[in-house]
Amino acid sequence: MKKLQAALSLSCVLAASALAADKAGCRDPAWAPARLPGYEIIDCEVKTWIPVDFETADGTKSVQGRRSTVTYELKDESKNATNEKARRFYAEQGRKSGATLVSDPNGGWSAVLTQKSAQGELWYSYTHGSGNDESTGTYTLTTLQAAPLVQEVQARPDPAASDSEGKSCRDPGWLVKQFAYFKLDTCEAKDFDTVTLDLPDGEKPVAGRVIENTYVLTDEARNPAPFAVWKNYVSALQGIGAKLLTNPDDHNKAVLSRKTPQGEYWYVYTHGSGNEESTTSYSLLTLVSGGPPPKKCVLTVYGVNFDFDQATLRPDSTPVLEQVRLLFANDPAYSAEVGGHTDNQGAHDYNMKLSARRADAVKAWLVAKGIAAGRITTAGYGDTRPLVPNTSDGNKAKNRRVELRRVGCKQ
Repeated sequence: MKKLQAALSLSCVLAASALAADKAGCRDPAWAPARLPGYEIIDCEVKTWIPVDFETADGTKSVQGRRSTVTYELKDESKNATNEKARRFYAEQGRKSGATLVSDPNGGWSAVLTQKSAQGELWYSYTHGSGNDESTGTYTLTTLQAAPLVQEVQARPDPAASDSEGKSCRDPGWLVKQFAYFKLDTCEAKDFDTVTLDLPDGEKPVAGRVIENTYVLTDEARNPAPFAVWKNYVSALQGIGAKLLTNPDDHNKAVLSRKTPQGEYWYVYTHGSGNEESTTSYSLLTLVSGGPPPKKCVLTVYGVNFDFDQATLRPDSTPVLEQVRLLFANDPAYSAEVGGHTDNQGAHDYNMKLSARRADAVKAWLVAKGIAAGRITTAGYGDTRPLVPNTSDGNKAKNRRVELRRVGCKQ
């Protein structure tokens, strides 16, 4: 009886410290304290939360939780172990810790074990790395403590809060809380623009007010898996009534939409830099279609496209022009100057004339859709009023725009 109690006590101690490996000091995991001779640790990593697939005798078992990995490399060629020897060595280590082998005991490139503890369900694995059946150049030991994903992102349903005004860079209005280990890096807001969304049934151009935000990782030790970030944003937005429209198995992007009395909201999450197990940056795009325009004297319109060197509107301009039409249609008191603007490519005089013709083309489209001609004046400004210096292709694209300047506005 005393031996049994001692064994159970040892098992609990091992389980409690099962996640021993960390970046501050790589060491053997507690469930496998006896290292395979001739090998040394070359790397270790901890993921606060990540899904892991374990190959068991009954098939693939997907488990989510906190994971630590320790990778080993052969340093003494005379002790080069076969895969079978290494696999059996660590299977035995796991069994001694109180875990049960759940993978095929007679072969394979891995050994998978699991055990219950006061800390919850624990999973251990040995995975062969480089080499072959007769050689093991590297291998990895994994420890995973099963746990649900912590919901860190919070969203608010108030749609008006998404209409972020001012020059300061800030989170979109719907975002109450994001990850503590990411910081807001860049922001850009456009009064009117068209965004082409890549949906399962094809591309969909959507126009409206657009807010773009990018975030970058600030704590490498907490670098999250793409699924953790994706799931947090999807769950938060679904919690306020948004519908996921993209493939739920693609964790690098998500497009969701939500209809409100203030317009249709579109939310786009995109994984930025990193890889299949890390996220060092990501972006959020919020688009409000059909909602009230920002309360400003001058509205900047992107997505009004013309044939090269011409004043002929292209068909892909229709979505954003329809948003401009709604602005006039929904506010009978609204009258504005349509101003055309170019970058600094080409001769100044030519740009002045071309921008005026393009402004006239926008007015003609609106009049043909039922807006009274007397509510619209036009002007061509060419390259005389750049928003940003024409020092890059990106800046030049910002300067190529249409502006709506409300008549009599003194703001």
